[in-house]
Amino acid sequence: MFDYNGEIPVRKTFILVLFVSLSLFAQKKPLFDLDYARFAGDDTSGIIEVYYSFYQNAFHSVTIDSRSVIRGAIGIFLEDISTSQPYFKREYNFASPVFDSVKNNLTGVLRFRLKFGEYKFAFAVKDLEMEDRVDTAKFNIKITDPGKTKFGLSDIEVATKIEKSDNDSSTFFKNTFEVVPNVSTVFGENLPVVFYYIELYNLNKEDDPEFLILERVLTNDRNEEVSRKRRYIPRKNSSIVEANTVNISKLPTGTYNLTLALFDSLSNEIAMSTKKIFVFNSNVVDTVAAKYSDNEFLSSEFAIMSEEEIEEAYSQAKYIASKVEEKQWDEMKTLDQKRNYLFTFWRNRDSEPSTAVNEFKREYYRRIDYANQAYSAFQRKGWQTDRGRVHIVYGRPSEINRFPSQLDTKPYEVWNYDDIEGGVEFVFGDISGFGDYKLLHSTKRGELRDDNWPTRIKTL
Repeated sequence: MFDYNGEIPVRKTFILVLFVSLSLFAQKKPLFDLDYARFAGDDTSGIIEVYYSFYQNAFHSVTIDSRSVIRGAIGIFLEDISTSQPYFKREYNFASPVFDSVKNNLTGVLRFRLKFGEYKFAFAVKDLEMEDRVDTAKFNIKITDPGKTKFGLSDIEVATKIEKSDNDSSTFFKNTFEVVPNVSTVFGENLPVVFYYIELYNLNKEDDPEFLILERVLTNDRNEEVSRKRRYIPRKNSSIVEANTVNISKLPTGTYNLTLALFDSLSNEIAMSTKKIFVFNSNVVDTVAAKYSDNEFLSSEFAIMSEEEIEEAYSQAKYIASKVEEKQWDEMKTLDQKRNYLFTFWRNRDSEPSTAVNEFKREYYRRIDYANQAYSAFQRKGWQTDRGRVHIVYGRPSEINRFPSQLDTKPYEVWNYDDIEGGVEFVFGDISGFGDYKLLHSTKRGELRDDNWPTRIKTL
């Protein structure tokens, strides 16, 4: 009945065009939307969930027993690429009454447990009342072994609703939650909150820090940060579920990336998962886009920086970059991309965007200048040293206690910050004897902690 080798409709592009002119493209609306997410399985396999939603008003309806009904045929095809053998193939017909609300579009989920490998998936739908009305989508999907030695993340599933439930007979039930997928990934006026579901794996490892950090970042299509939230994840369970929300009711229409990053601040190990979503808020004006034009970038200092200058500028900015931003920088290939990245990086941190001066950036570079004057050591600029970094990130300490060299100890300093986390300290030691003080210990969460630091400054 179906040709599974047909071309893939560009669905998401169509949705954005639809915002511009509903009437122009009304006749080209697809019969369905499709999305998927991958989750951990066992030692040899993973799980893929394929979400589908039929647009009931895209079908030609007929009247049966005084009710409007749509009738269609579905074809599902799954092939193991390594063997070119079908793994799953099924075709069947369906009939459904037409609901009054588009919110009642027919939504479902297909679950497959697949051995690690690469697969070809195809999904086809035919309107049985219009034989030439066929819609097909296909994609390749990899199921990989997440391993057991490092923590990891599943894909992100976005949803129209997530709530606690004990109804394990529901199509959308998993891990004590009812998760109703938003297959179109479109949010906005009718769906002002993005619900998302993600699974975290391999958390409780011996000899690892007590906590990991889970950071959620939302960026727009200009790679500008819209919102950020982080929380600490205890490592007492092997795997946990994160089900949460993002309010997008005040965001302008456009494309956004929702990123979840799980990382260990000491080892710099990181796992990331990103989901593209679409927002349609016709009454929200993009004031940021109106304020910052291409001319704004071209007149900035970043537009004319050389490769060497841009690399140093990023190295200085990296002290306050998130793990997500570090990952984004690593993916930059060209000098122009890096220039735009740094322009956006500092624009996102402009504490007073209504003024001509970026006060946050100006204060940051004042701290760099001070670090260069006060903490340069051993042919290194002050901003490159441990004391310089701490001064740049946290500012001037509340108190500095300096301890010169003694018969049994090397020189060291203790910096106290009374206004951070109820009071924290940083201990620096001149281990080499050349005036290059290294960070030995800190009580600041996320910094190096070594309660045995006194043994490192002993001379005997």
